[in-house]
Amino acid sequence: PRQPSCILCGDAPSISKLINYEEFCGSKPDDKCRLVRLLESKERISPKDYASVLESDTSHVLVDVRLPGELEICKIASPLNIPIGEMNDQAHISTLKAMIDSIRVEEGPVPVYVVCRAGNDSQKAVVALREKLQGLDVEMKDIKGGLLAWAS
Repeated sequence: PRQPSCILCGDAPSISKLINYEEFCGSKPDDKCRLVRLLESKERISPKDYASVLESDTSHVLVDVRLPGELEICKIASPLNIPIGEMNDQAHISTLKAMIDSIRVEEGPVPVYVVCRAGNDSQKAVVALREKLQGLDVEMKDIKGGLLAWAS
């Protein structure tokens, strides 16, 4: 039932119009996810192709750059978690290097795949990790579209 004291529909409403969403939030209502393009297509792998990597049990390293809380909600396989904001943490880089060293491949580089929520932070991480892993025989790719694409 209608309440006479309601600030929206009462006898003396104090709210008479909608707020300016862009001014209030500092962003447009349709800015859900702006895609960045930092990597060439050959430096990316589709979720379908990564699923094939998992199914074939190909040796590789998966790095998830989301925050630990996000990882608890949903994750692919058993990733190494290096949050995007901690790319300069030497302990994380040492752990990644140890994982890479432990993988044996027939020939060629060790595949390292990077995933995030939507495919933006993973591209940034690939760029950052390339520098940190110079001298190691690795092939780094991000999972195109991140977990959002993986789920669809």
